[in-house]
Amino acid sequence: MTQPIICQTRKGWINLVYVRKVCLHKVYINMCKQQPACVITWCNGDTEAFFGKDAEVIAQTWKDRFSNPKT
Repeated sequence: MTQPIICQTRKGWINLVYVRKVCLHKVYINMCKQQPACVITWCNGDTEAFFGKDAEVIAQTWKDRFSNPKT
């Protein structure tokens, strides 16, 4: 059984096991302020965008999980 990779966003709990692709970007809210953005492509082909703190939480969870993989 696959081990879940869970993180909590403002939209609720998400399981990153079902992620096919994660794209991290900086986007402009206005001309002088950047905000982190994360676009996830799920295993069924759907995409979902997360911004601000949610994007930071997803990026940190993804980095923590795959920079130190557990065997």
